[in-house]
Amino acid sequence: MSDPVVNKGLVRDYFEAIRRGDLERLAVLLAPDLHFRCAAGTGSEDSLVFRSADALLSDLRHNLGELYDPAFGIQPEIRNLVAEDDCVAAEVRIRGRTARKGEPYDNLYAFFFWMRNGRIAEVHEHLDTAYVAAKLLNPAGIRSATEMPWLDEHS
Repeated sequence: MSDPVVNKGLVRDYFEAIRRGDLERLAVLLAPDLHFRCAAGTGSEDSLVFRSADALLSDLRHNLGELYDPAFGIQPEIRNLVAEDDCVAAEVRIRGRTARKGEPYDNLYAFFFWMRNGRIAEVHEHLDTAYVAAKLLNPAGIRSATEMPWLDEHS
């Protein structure tokens, strides 16, 4: 069993690194064998799954510039954190600007994080996938998250 207060701190650090675009810091926070699942929903036929920290970091590198305006970045705002044992649930509002049209992006997310040995080992992400498709994917010519052109064996 791990310390819920420490785990909440890891999640705060994770979102702060996202806000800063600090992929080196993210690499330190993530277990190398990270399992990250972005749940499917409207606008997506299959869940998007990353099976390593490197795969997720590669995707984030492409998201800034391909989907999100890198000058504005990805701006997460933690609304709620609830922790029990090795799990942290986070309600997060993520804002940004779209790379293709420069329009505002504003979506609510629910994340579930599981920790192992002081690192983030598993993440489940839930969001309004229809909104993501309309705002980020479709303007970039992408039909669903599982079809992003920079994905390879990681998805």
